[in-house]
Amino acid sequence: MNDTIDPALLRGLTQRRISRRQALTYAGIGISALSMSSLIAACGVPGTGRRSSPSATAIDFSKIYGDGKVAGLLEIASWEDYIDVDASGKSPTIQAFAAANKITVNYNTVVADNASFLKKNLLPDLDAGKPCPYDLIIVTNGGPIEQLLRSGYLTPLDHKYLPTFLANCDPALRNLVYDPGNVYTVTWQSGFTGIAYNSKYITTPPTSFGDLLNPAYDKRVGMFGNNQDLPCPALAYLGKDIQTATPDDWKQAADLLAKQRDDGLVNKYFDQGYIKALEAGDIWITQAWSGDAFIGSAPADIGGDGHPEIKFVLPKEGGIYWHD
Repeated sequence: MNDTIDPALLRGLTQRRISRRQALTYAGIGISALSMSSLIAACGVPGTGRRSSPSATAIDFSKIYGDGKVAGLLEIASWEDYIDVDASGKSPTIQAFAAANKITVNYNTVVADNASFLKKNLLPDLDAGKPCPYDLIIVTNGGPIEQLLRSGYLTPLDHKYLPTFLANCDPALRNLVYDPGNVYTVTWQSGFTGIAYNSKYITTPPTSFGDLLNPAYDKRVGMFGNNQDLPCPALAYLGKDIQTATPDDWKQAADLLAKQRDDGLVNKYFDQGYIKALEAGDIWITQAWSGDAFIGSAPADIGGDGHPEIKFVLPKEGGIYWHD
C-alpha cells in the first residue's frame, strides 16, 4: 500500500458507502417535485445558529478533559455497515480498541440519515437541556456538520490526544472550510461521487456528467436521489462553483435535472442498490460512490462482487469530494 494515501480516503475508495444521504426521502420531497426551492433549501442557503462556538485559542482543555484519564464508557452514533463486522456480528476493530483501553464501547447504528438523526435523535434533547447520549457521532460534511457547528453544542478536540490523526491525515483535511484547524471534527472516511458504467454495454468510457444526459442511454441511467450528490455535479457541469453558487445557479441545475427526468432517461433515483442494478444491466451508467464501484468490480475472493466490467471515472468537470 502507498504510505502517502490518507487512511480516510483509502476507506472511501475501497469500502461501500451504505445509506449515506437520503435528504429527499426524509424531507418528503419526491424527485417528481424536483425544483429550485427544494434544492436551495437543502444545499444552498446558510441558516442562523443558536449560539457561536468558542475559538480554539480560547479553549481551556483542562476543564473538558482533566488530566486525560480514560473514561470507562464510549458511546458512538454511526451508520449501519460502516465498520468491519465479523460472522458473529461484532466489530474486531471496536473489540480490539475496547480491550486495549480497558473500556466499554457501545457502537450504536442509529444514524439512518443525517437530517433525520439531527432533527429526531439529537437536537431536541440538547435544545431541552438534556445530556447528549453520544460521545462521538458520524455525520456528513455540508449541511449536517455545519448545523452542528452553528449550534454550539460540539465539544472541542484536544489534539494532543489525537497523534494518529495528525500523523496520517492528508494535510488538506486539517483545515477544511467548515472547521479550520479541526477544532471540532476529524474525517473518518472520504471519497468521491463520480460515474460508474457497465463496459459490457458502454464501450466508450464516459468523460463528463453530460454522458448521464445522453439520449442513447434511454431509461438506462441511474441517479442519486439526495440533495447533495444529485445537484452538485450538475452545477459543476454548468461551470458553477458549488461553494459560491447562487439561487439562480441552483435553478439552472434543477432545470437541467428536471429535463433529464422528463426526457425519460432516468431508470431510477437511487439511495442504495445502484451497483446491483449496474451489475445486472438494468442500468448502464450511473452516479456512483468510489468505494461501491471498487467493491462491485473487485474479485469475489477478496470480498468484492466479482464484476470487472464495472468501471469508475471522475468526470472532467471534477468529482464531488465528500467527508464523513
